[in-house]
Amino acid sequence: MNFTHLRTLKLNGASVKELPSSIGKLKHLRHLDFLCNLQILILNKCRDLKCLAWNIRYMTNLHHIFF
Repeated sequence: MNFTHLRTLKLNGASVKELPSSIGKLKHLRHLDFLCNLQILILNKCRDLKCLAWNIRYMTNLHHIFF
């Protein structure tokens, strides 16, 4: 299957421990919903990222953000 034009990915409720680095190839991905237990957010190759969503403050388990 080819998911290169995927725009929304919802994983809430899934027991995801790590996303593959290939998720960075999803150029059209705009909404990634799995953030309830996220502890580390790595954004070091997100050159086009302008800002983070304001509701990131509700991610109480988030301990580290790497740019």
